[in-house]
Amino acid sequence: MPVYEYKCSNCGAILEIFDNHIKTENILFYTCKKCKIKTEHKQIISKSAFILKGAGWAKDNYHKNNN
Repeated sequence: MPVYEYKCSNCGAILEIFDNHIKTENILFYTCKKCKIKTEHKQIISKSAFILKGAGWAKDNYHKNNN
């Protein structure tokens, strides 16, 4: 299930929303847990936790060369 992060436009606090359907809006009106004001939260892009490990990733087109 994807996690979407939103930043409060009033205090800058980060809100995480767990969502299981396609998201079309980049702005969410929500009561901030930090400043307690219902305000606009804009979606932010966060780093992924996806890491490729092991031999063969990306440097040789995803397969081992036996030469």
